[in-house]
Amino acid sequence: MKKLFFLPALAAMMFSSCSSDEPTVDNPTGKDGESYMAINIKNIGQGSRAAAVGNPEFEAGLDKEGNITKENLYFLFFDGNGNAFPLAYANVNGEVTTNMVKPSEIAWDKTDGTEDKTLTGVLVLGKAVGEGYIGKKPSTVICVANPNTDVMAKLENKNLPSVLATVTNIPADVNATWYGANAKFLMTNSVYANADANASSLIQEVNVTGCIKDSPEEAKANPAYIYIERVAAKVRATYASTMDIQKRVKNEDGTTTVVTGENATFLLDNEEVTFTAAINGWQLYNTAVQANAFKVLDLTKANAFTWKWNDVDRHRSYWAVSNQGATLEDNTWDIYDAASFTNQSFATATPDANIAYCYENTGFTGVEANDRTPNSATAIIVKATISAKKKDGTIINNIDMMRWSGAYYTVDRLKQRIADAYKAKFPDATVSADKVKFVENSTKDNTYHALYDNYDMSELFGSILWWKNGVTSYSVNIEHFGGLIGVVRNHIYDYTFNGLIGLGVPGNDPNTPEEKEQFLACYVRVLNWHVV
Repeated sequence: MKKLFFLPALAAMMFSSCSSDEPTVDNPTGKDGESYMAINIKNIGQGSRAAAVGNPEFEAGLDKEGNITKENLYFLFFDGNGNAFPLAYANVNGEVTTNMVKPSEIAWDKTDGTEDKTLTGVLVLGKAVGEGYIGKKPSTVICVANPNTDVMAKLENKNLPSVLATVTNIPADVNATWYGANAKFLMTNSVYANADANASSLIQEVNVTGCIKDSPEEAKANPAYIYIERVAAKVRATYASTMDIQKRVKNEDGTTTVVTGENATFLLDNEEVTFTAAINGWQLYNTAVQANAFKVLDLTKANAFTWKWNDVDRHRSYWAVSNQGATLEDNTWDIYDAASFTNQSFATATPDANIAYCYENTGFTGVEANDRTPNSATAIIVKATISAKKKDGTIINNIDMMRWSGAYYTVDRLKQRIADAYKAKFPDATVSADKVKFVENSTKDNTYHALYDNYDMSELFGSILWWKNGVTSYSVNIEHFGGLIGVVRNHIYDYTFNGLIGLGVPGNDPNTPEEKEQFLACYVRVLNWHVV
């Protein structure tokens, strides 16, 4: 499997699970206030590919990935010290004091003759508490779109550090949230660094000094430009429905070569065969259940990267620190259950199909893309079904196959070999292959041991791999820029699977089973003739 490229784009999720209850804070249509602020919420810049940082590919979000309504758009105001800036205005529940404001109307406009969209609106800010706006106005604002409303209500009148420290949990019903007709994706302020990219240059909130005006018309002439990004990453896969299985062979100098086609032969029942695999689907593995609602950057670490992770002109960055306290999803799945792998084959990339979303996970950069030892990197697991082709053209579809002592066998042939071994141990016994059965090892490492009529044969037949009806799996840890392993919000990881090497891993443990084969090296020294 080869990663072709990934496309930075808009992608995100919900604060925890959905809720239909709105906070009581609102700006009723037609209410007047003493001050106003116009907003321009920008689709994070796609811009010229020639000027792009890193991979120059961008892709607009799908309609469902960009849905924002006035009912699901919130603004939190703060003073220059990061304290909540409370406002007072009439509400359906009476007079309230809050730093949370919602627009009464919003509109989507095209800008500069491009296809980029800008969401525009005017906020009615009401009166400042105390002396009103005399000598003091809000300094900064945080924008949140499509949050869980219960969580959002708890952020009211909190200071800026508390708001920025908010975490978001994966929705209880993921499919209804991300794929349904009313799909909503959580969006929060874009986080990046200024041109200096030093420890004090982090840009999280938006400075609105000079944007607070006495009339809607004045405000529209001096809007606050706010850039938001979705909190999720998006993964997309493209592949042919059937692939020939390639073979990696070791050369005499210790290097390896991958052979394909008719040269990629394997020994099955001591007969040369070639294998093909039908791709049944894929899913994500090791996905985080929790994320930082607002992106966290470690500028010290980021500045050590050799690739450009920061893009001031586009108000964005290409790395993040994932929530260190987040656990990974309990990825229990049954590789033999077709419903566990619902994404089907697509020969060409399709923006709105064969996709999955996940929270960012960047804490495990030490692993390799093809490392299948136990690790916590977010990975793609591909399910496939193997068929064998003999030299005479005979095809065995969905072959029930085992590997023992470095060789491949059909199940019936290995049973016969085990029966023969039992006969060699007990010469007086009358044996039958039907008395052989296979039991999964207690270590749950996808290996089996053999019993003959309940006699334990594991001393010789104790580490057997079993591709039941040919079902197998392949995996790749998702790779970011600079060879780092990890997924970052606001990116599409677009993969094309263009080859399968080897027969993959059978069973429901995604890690490679350890084949407990033993080897003995010896020198054979022929003694010289002894002359008498």
